[in-house]
Amino acid sequence: MIDKKVLEKIIETAGLVKDDVVIEIGAGTGILTKELSTRVKKVIAFEIDKKLIPILQGNLKKFENVEIRNEDILKIEDWQCLKTKYKIVANIPYNITSAVLEKFLSAPNKPAILVLLVQREVAERICASPSPAGQGRDVGMSVLSVMVQFYGAPKIIKIVPPSAFSPQPKVESAILKIEMKDFRETGIEKHFFQIVKAGFSQRRRMLKNNLRVLADEKTIKNLLQNSKIKETARAEEISLEQWLSLAKIWS
Repeated sequence: MIDKKVLEKIIETAGLVKDDVVIEIGAGTGILTKELSTRVKKVIAFEIDKKLIPILQGNLKKFENVEIRNEDILKIEDWQCLKTKYKIVANIPYNITSAVLEKFLSAPNKPAILVLLVQREVAERICASPSPAGQGRDVGMSVLSVMVQFYGAPKIIKIVPPSAFSPQPKVESAILKIEMKDFRETGIEKHFFQIVKAGFSQRRRMLKNNLRVLADEKTIKNLLQNSKIKETARAEEISLEQWLSLAKIWS
């Protein structure tokens, strides 16, 4: 990341204050880490590449509030660094976007907010709305968008061109902000994702056919009717509220 204005926008979007604890994923050489460390109480910077650690340590030696961890964030299980309230602010490796979101959104102690620089296409998919009937499986909701919107409110803050990076990537990026909801759906969480994953298992098929792995035809028909979902509907056409209704009835 070489565009100072993009870094400033990421910082602004996170709404950082002096008492904040921030987790950064993919710290690299510490460009964003430096900006974070001057504004918050502590930065926990994860970097999986051992070759970058000496560079990162050298660049951040003056910042006593930075903890550098040469670990794979997806393999962290003890959650010791997450015992307090925290935010995630990061330019994450694009290939682990879904895995990072799944890990932290379902964590015992969820972040207060996530501000991530991600691939534009993924950001748009996360913020998608249900597609109108007959529009095709490549638009509308997905497992990823339903999962994120179940836990939080995603919003694209800014589209970032390839010229903001060196070397330049082949895709556009986006600053994605996810504000966590006041989560009150704990009782149906298991059933919610069971139904969503079954519903999206085969995108070409109607929802009622995909749900047959969970129940018989009569039960599924009643589920759809009580949730005000057409029998011909496909998963990408279903709103978050309708998925919630299905899960509550199913549970």
